[in-house]
Amino acid sequence: MNPLLNCLYQHTLEHLEPDDPEYQENRRCSAKKLSALEATLNEHQAQLLTDYLYMHELASDAEQAAMFRGALIAGLYFGSLCRLAE
Repeated sequence: MNPLLNCLYQHTLEHLEPDDPEYQENRRCSAKKLSALEATLNEHQAQLLTDYLYMHELASDAEQAAMFRGALIAGLYFGSLCRLAE
């Protein structure tokens, strides 16, 4: 992303506050399940899980950035169409 888009994206992430109760409950439950899983793993398995979660987070970050970029571009495009219609 260019510096302006990156700045907008970082600002959006910093001020993102999902208030959906289902989202909050899913986060709580997933953290509880992850803790239970980690407690059952040996050292090698725990490292594999850590590596997997890291790679999954990188992919998720890339997907979120692409969705943000696409939404911003679409918003700018449709905003310009609305101005043309006025």
